[in-house]
Amino acid sequence: MKESADNIQSKMSNDIQLPQLKDNGLLFPPLPILRGHESNWPLLNVSKGYFDASESRRSEEQVEEKKSSSRTTFSAMEDLGEAKGWGDDLDDLDDEPKPKPSKSIVDELDDREDKVVEERSEWDIDDLGLSDDEDTKSSANNKSTPDSSAILPTSGPSYTSTWSNSNFAADHVAAGSFETAFKLLNKQIGAVHFEPLKNIFLQLAGSTSSNLPSLANLPSQEVPLCRTQPGPNSLPLLFTSLEPLIDVKLKAAYKSTFGGKFTEALQQFTSILHQLTVVVVQTKKEAAEAKELVNICREHCLGLRMELARKDLGSDNIERQSELAAYFTHCKIEPNILRLSLRSAMTQAFKIKNFLFAASFARRLLELDPPEEIEKACKKVIQASEKEPSNALRISYNEKNPFVICGITFTPIYRGTGHITCPFCNTCFLESKRGELCPTCNISSIGNDASGLLLFQDTKRAQRKPKKVVEEEEDDDDDGWN
Repeated sequence: MKESADNIQSKMSNDIQLPQLKDNGLLFPPLPILRGHESNWPLLNVSKGYFDASESRRSEEQVEEKKSSSRTTFSAMEDLGEAKGWGDDLDDLDDEPKPKPSKSIVDELDDREDKVVEERSEWDIDDLGLSDDEDTKSSANNKSTPDSSAILPTSGPSYTSTWSNSNFAADHVAAGSFETAFKLLNKQIGAVHFEPLKNIFLQLAGSTSSNLPSLANLPSQEVPLCRTQPGPNSLPLLFTSLEPLIDVKLKAAYKSTFGGKFTEALQQFTSILHQLTVVVVQTKKEAAEAKELVNICREHCLGLRMELARKDLGSDNIERQSELAAYFTHCKIEPNILRLSLRSAMTQAFKIKNFLFAASFARRLLELDPPEEIEKACKKVIQASEKEPSNALRISYNEKNPFVICGITFTPIYRGTGHITCPFCNTCFLESKRGELCPTCNISSIGNDASGLLLFQDTKRAQRKPKKVVEEEEDDDDDGWN
């Protein structure tokens, strides 16, 4: 090694110095990514089984038998009395014949055992007549059955079953329990049509876990992704959140609407409503923003649907076109879009010589500070209406009486008239439309009793400033508007 190092150093420049190694130095082994030995792994409590208890009792009985046998031997030794037959005393050294030696201690113990056996017991216990073959069979059967030295612990609940205990429909979807998620959404927002939520549910269920590669020839481990502390009360990490819906999707929907792409914009606003069904927020401010986002999507969806319906009408139904254009101006939409809708309604009313309605739209448009060119057009419309203050055609529109618009018939429901709403998006409908599917959100039943969508979770407050839902003003562009 030293020769190789010297050879390499000779080929290198003198400015570069090779590191000096210790003579007995060893390289550090690579640090493992997962250091399981340093964490506090829980230990399983293993309880003793039946056979462990029987073995302990058997050993205790053997110890007691040994103690009782030793006590019997010592008591027998005490009952022997005076020792005889161990030879004569030293004083008696005559030649008289010696007496016959007495029985030994062992012989006397054997005689006593024989007497005990010969004595009849008062217990009426007879021989059962079992042969030794039965004992052999039973012992063989006992040997064939292995004794269990431990009771294996039962497996705990899976993380998916823990997530299914949540009150949020999104957590049930993340756990793959679509049926319980359907029940929660039906209870909270009166949802009855779940086909539009299929792709969202599948994406959410497949994004709440990751696979950790293991050793070769071993399957990878599935690791759940949690937004709370892992444990028995953990909750899944959701890929849907409020921030991208406001910062990305809502701005894209605004841009499509402003550019005259009404069909695309309607799909984008509806998609935001669908994704809000699986959103969970962390603060009350975010919950208020989410409810405001529902209202914004509802108003824009209603206005876009009326605008698309107006474009589908033929040139023969000019009165209905003017009505739908006027209704659109009463939706609570983004100011730039409202400015375009007022300009469109003013143009429609002026063409059919409804000068009073046209002047009303022009005055509302001037309050929104339009560009100079549009401002001049509004002033000309007001001057023309002053010369001829009348409406040539009669339409179903009264701007002085507050009203809401039915989401199916696109007709005004004036104040004092009974109406019902969608339990999710709060679109208004006539009483006759109860039980029908809401065309705005396309998932809830009209007039269904519901508790309301659960969005807020009372956990540690997130330190985040509330997002503004209304987009900043864009450059005026009337593409797609007429």
